[in-house]
Amino acid sequence: MFKKEVINRLFICIMLFSVTASCVNTDDDGGELETAILDSSVESLEYDADNPENNCFTVSSNVTWKADSDLGSLKFSPKTGGEGETVVSVLDIPEGETGTITIMTDKRSTSDKQATVTVTVTRKAVELPEEAIVYLEDLEGGKWNGEKPPFLDQWSGYINASGSGAGNVTYSGRTVSIRDNFPSSSYEGASGGNAFYFGGDGAYVSISGIILPSEYDTYELSFGATQYGTDFVPGKSIRIYLDFNGGDSRSHELNYSRKSSGSWAEAGTVFAFANDVPETVCITFVSNGNNIRIDDIRLEISGKTPENIIDLNEAPKVYPWPEVPETMKQNANYKYVIHRAETIISKKEVRNYSACYDIYRHNPVWVAYPCHECYLEGQGRTEPDPWRPDPLFDESEQSIIYSSDWNDWPWLGNGGKPQDKFQYWSYVNGMSFTRGHLLRSHDRRGTKDKNPPDELNLQTFYPTNIAPEKFQYPNVHSELEEFLTGKWTCSDTCYVVSGCYYENDDMYTYDACSGTTHSSKTKKCIVPTHQFKIYLRTKKGNTGKHIMECDASELMAIGFWLPQNLNNVGEMEGNIRDFARSVDEIEKLTGGEFDFFPGVPDSVTESYTLDDWGL
Repeated sequence: MFKKEVINRLFICIMLFSVTASCVNTDDDGGELETAILDSSVESLEYDADNPENNCFTVSSNVTWKADSDLGSLKFSPKTGGEGETVVSVLDIPEGETGTITIMTDKRSTSDKQATVTVTVTRKAVELPEEAIVYLEDLEGGKWNGEKPPFLDQWSGYINASGSGAGNVTYSGRTVSIRDNFPSSSYEGASGGNAFYFGGDGAYVSISGIILPSEYDTYELSFGATQYGTDFVPGKSIRIYLDFNGGDSRSHELNYSRKSSGSWAEAGTVFAFANDVPETVCITFVSNGNNIRIDDIRLEISGKTPENIIDLNEAPKVYPWPEVPETMKQNANYKYVIHRAETIISKKEVRNYSACYDIYRHNPVWVAYPCHECYLEGQGRTEPDPWRPDPLFDESEQSIIYSSDWNDWPWLGNGGKPQDKFQYWSYVNGMSFTRGHLLRSHDRRGTKDKNPPDELNLQTFYPTNIAPEKFQYPNVHSELEEFLTGKWTCSDTCYVVSGCYYENDDMYTYDACSGTTHSSKTKKCIVPTHQFKIYLRTKKGNTGKHIMECDASELMAIGFWLPQNLNNVGEMEGNIRDFARSVDEIEKLTGGEFDFFPGVPDSVTESYTLDDWGL
C-alpha cells in the first residue's frame, strides 16, 4: 500500500514538472526567451485625407515585428519595426472602405509564442449628391429619316444631353456620323438606337462646355463602345482627351479600361483633380481605325479611387525637337525656317518641317521633320502640283522653280497647267534635274481636290524643301522613302533629317528656265554632290515616351549617304545596305557643321544595326 502511494505521488510530480517545463518560452538551444510584448496606441483609426498627422499610430514592442493588411489598397508604412516605439502612418485607403492592419512579433524560435494586435482603418464614403450625373448623352434626341447617315455637323436632332452640367454643351468633330444600324446593347444603361460612328483614322468628336461642380474633385467617365470586325482595344481604338475652361488642345489623355472584349461593352475610367476643379471640361474621342461606335457617354461625380490624377498647376514638360540639328559652325548664307500646318482630319496644329537653306547656293542644306500617322490622314499629293515660293524668303534668296502665275492654281482656264513655263532648273551637259522633295509630298497628305490646297501638303512644294535631284542609285532613294512610311513610322514618331552636301561649287545649274532657255529672272544655283538621310526612333515604336525620356537601350538611329549622278554615266541598281552609315559618320562626311540628333546618347549615334531597321 505504501509503495503504491509513493509511486503515484512520484508520477504526479513528474507530470507537473513536464507541464511546467513546456510553458517556458525557450530558444532553439533551450535557453529561456523574454516574453514578447506588443501594443498599439489605437485599436481603430478613421482616415483623414486633410490631416495626415491624424493617420498615425504607435507600435510598442520589446522584439522585432512585421505588419500586413487584408485590404490590398490600404497603404501604410513602415511594415516592419524593432524594439521600442515605432510610428506607423496610414498613407491611403479608398473612400468607403474598411481594412485591418495585423501586427505580429517575429518568431524567434520554433516554440516562440508570438504576440498579435490589430488596428481597424476606415475611410468615410464621399457623400454624393442625389443627382450625381453631370452629363449624359444617349443620342436619342430623334431619328434621322434621310437616305445617308448624317455627319454630326449636318444634323443636331440626335442631341439628348441631360445632367447638371449639360446646359451649354456643344458638339464638333470630323468624319463622325450618327448611325442606328448597330444599336448599343449588352451593358447596363445601353440605350440602343443612335450611336456615334467613327469613319477612319483621326475621326473625332469633341463635347465642349460641360460644367463641373466646384465642390467635387473626382469624376467617373463611362461610355459604350464597339468595333465591328475586330476587338475594341482601350487606348488604341479610341483615345480620350480632356481640356478645360474652353481649351481644345487635347492636353490630358486618359487611361481607361473596358469590361469585355466582346461586341458592345462599357468602357470607362475615374479621374480626379489634384488641386482646383476647373469650371468646364471638353471631352474628345479620337479614333484609330474605322467601324468604331460609341454611345451613352456619361460623366458623373464619383467616390471611387481615381485611375488618373490631373494637376492643372503642373507645367507640361517641354523638350527640344529631336530632329532639329544643332549648328556647330555658323554660316552667314544659311537661313533657318520653321513651317507649321494643321493635320487634315484631327485638326491638330503641328510642325510640318524645319529647314536650313543656303541663300548663296539657292538650295537647301537640310530639312528636318517628324513622321507620324497624324501626317498621313489625307488622300495624298495635291493635284495638280501646287509649286510656289516660300513666303518667308525673297525671290532672290530661293530657287525659282515655280511659275510666276502660281497664284492662279489650279489653272482651270489653261487645262490645269500654268501659263509660265520658266519654272525648272536648266539642262547641264545634256542632264536635267528633277525637283526632288527632301520631305516627300506623299508623307504630308492633303485633300486632292481642295482649293486652296491644304497647307500641310502645299508647304512641301516650297523651294526650301526641294533640291536638284539626279541620283546615281535612284532605287535606293525610292526604297528609303517607302520604308519610312511602310516600316519605320510608329506611334512614338520617327524623326528624320534629309539633307544635301556640296563637295564643291563646281556643278551648277540655273533656275527660272525651260530646258536650255533662260528667263530674265534666271540665276545660278549650286547642285549638291550627295544627299543624306538620317532616322531616329524608339526600338519598340510604342513606348509612349518622348525621345528625351528614353535611355540608349531604347533608341536606334541610322543614316544613308547617297551620291548624285553628276557625270551622267547612267543610273545603277544598288543594295540599300551598302549605303548605310552611322549618324556620326554622316556628321563627319558633311564637314561637322551640324550636330544631328543633339541630346541623344552618343552610343546611339555612333553605331547602327541593320536588323533593327528590318534591313
